Amino acid sequence: MTDSTSRSSAEHHQLRFVDRHIGPDADAVATMLGVIGVDSLEELAAKALPAGILDALTGAGLAPGLDELAAPASEEQSLAELRALADTNTVAVSMIGQGYFDTLTPAVLRRNILENPA
Repeated sequence: MTDSTSRSSAEHHQLRFVDRHIGPDADAVATMLGVIGVDSLEELAAKALPAGILDALTGAGLAPGLDELAAPASEEQSLAELRALADTNTVAVSMIGQGYFDTLTPAVLRRNILENPA
């Protein structure tokens, strides 16, 4: 595989990632709404959900709090953030199956779980 083929494949993957994870475009939404028989997503939500659980929209057309969200991150930024978070994990030694010492198993547990599991 040449570098140009590799590059175009990577560029295609980046474009497809956005398409796969952002949701339908305006044409797809219009098609879906036409099949369902409603004129807008708001009408669909009003018909599908009880009024008591719907959020009132702000002047910008957003539910309260959505305007306070951080800007969306790219795939690379998301992976870097996840890697940084994973790096803060503590790697511990698993003691499962190694036996535990200086512990007391209450008699009720010994009797009902270990000695008579049936």
